[in-house]
Amino acid sequence: MTTATDNLPAVQANGALAIQADQTMWTAEQRHVLAQLGVAEDCPNAVLAGYLHLCQRRGLDPFLKQVYLIGRRQRQQDNSYRTVYTPQTGIDGYRVLAQRAAHRAGVKYGYEDTIWFAPDGSKHEVWLWNDRPPAAAKITVVVNGQRFSGVANFASYADTDRDGKPKNRWKTDPAGMTAKCAEAQALRKAFPEDLGDLYTHEEMEHLVDDEEVSQAPPQTVREAAQAKAGASATVMVSKEKRHLLARKMDELGVTDKLGYLHLVHPDHTFESSGDLTAAQAEQVLAALHRGDHLQPVDGGGEPDEAQAAAGQPEAAKLSKSKAAEVNTWLTEAGIDKDARFAWLAEQGIAQVSSTSDLTPEQATEAIIRLTPLTAQRREDLRQRIINVWTDMDGTPEQLSAVFCREMKVPDVASASNSKYATFLKKLADDKVKPGERLHQDEPEF
Repeated sequence: MTTATDNLPAVQANGALAIQADQTMWTAEQRHVLAQLGVAEDCPNAVLAGYLHLCQRRGLDPFLKQVYLIGRRQRQQDNSYRTVYTPQTGIDGYRVLAQRAAHRAGVKYGYEDTIWFAPDGSKHEVWLWNDRPPAAAKITVVVNGQRFSGVANFASYADTDRDGKPKNRWKTDPAGMTAKCAEAQALRKAFPEDLGDLYTHEEMEHLVDDEEVSQAPPQTVREAAQAKAGASATVMVSKEKRHLLARKMDELGVTDKLGYLHLVHPDHTFESSGDLTAAQAEQVLAALHRGDHLQPVDGGGEPDEAQAAAGQPEAAKLSKSKAAEVNTWLTEAGIDKDARFAWLAEQGIAQVSSTSDLTPEQATEAIIRLTPLTAQRREDLRQRIINVWTDMDGTPEQLSAVFCREMKVPDVASASNSKYATFLKKLADDKVKPGERLHQDEPEF
């Protein structure tokens, strides 16, 4: 059995490409190297900022190819194309995170020999056939004697062209690529807290077609995803967006979640939220933000009819409170005042010089798009605080108490992202240090 070492690669601490804990945007030199690695020069600043936060949070180095920013062109309803960027971890980054998790937990882990399976079910420790791929690969990770196995079927993960033939690395190294997917599964089982919400580039390559995105799925979305003949690829809802929808429904008291999906999309049948397309999920989220279908409508629509009869158009001016809400969301998402209007333009929402110039619909759209960015930034800041605190030999119990005292909040959950960022800067400036003796019942950060 091969044993993992304790030499833990990390984001560089020194040098021109070093990513610093308090850095908020890529430097010119870093940006130049990222462009050489394939990140488009016209990539929006908001996307780049989110990518930086991910690298800081996970301690991954894009310059060592431990994490990637993948851009895919998606066709829109007007037949134009828009590039959608998704951060993905490479298998090397996965191994780094697993090593750090094991080191932090004080455990040893290793691998059993890889097993490849032929179509007839026979097992092979080495795959010798270059003219055909294996049917599957199995990798087992052993943590302190406990075994965690991952099995990846070639047909389930292979990236194929329009004719169904493997392409790129799946064509030239099918055994290696299948083994990487199996290894990712095994590591995710072994270290679920650190890897449970991350997937590798090798696992995700097959999910989205770079060019064709269906805008008119048939009545049953599951049937559309399974259709073969002449069907263009459909972009399905992401795991992150499904969790966001569930959280939003919980916040608004929606108990019948499937029922709500049917209210928003009455012409479709859903067995779970996983049957939503990406576009349908965005429509559901927009409906939740607008409050659609959340309360019974009294009066049969008479207010709207009365307003129309009086010749009064629907108000289109944004209220001061709504403009302030948009500004708060922009701040919580980490978009500086100097960049927020550029962000609104880059997102195709509006070209304005003040948030008060937005229409109510534009403000709602901005909040919808800022919601996942805010949640991601919050988790990024939280993880970076924990990493810095751990490096200072502090405990989670100490961290929670010190954070509440320094930020003057009753509990960690009630703190804003701005409070998180301020506390992180205090840590970076050595203005806050561990060392206090606290009560044993102190909650963790």
